[in-house]
Amino acid sequence: MIFCDIYDLSLLISVKAFLPFLRVLKISQDREETIKMVSVIKETRVESILLVNILKFFLSL
Repeated sequence: MIFCDIYDLSLLISVKAFLPFLRVLKISQDREETIKMVSVIKETRVESILLVNILKFFLSL
């Protein structure tokens, strides 16, 4: 009985110690996803500008 109480307490302490790591990991993953999305948006914008410039060039011929 005492062993179970000690084990439960130990498990609770371990889980509580692990929670901040999970929070940091989640924030890190969110940041990485946001950076990828911004990169894709910027790349799409650059491609759109290039396409418009090519169209303008061909229309001016």
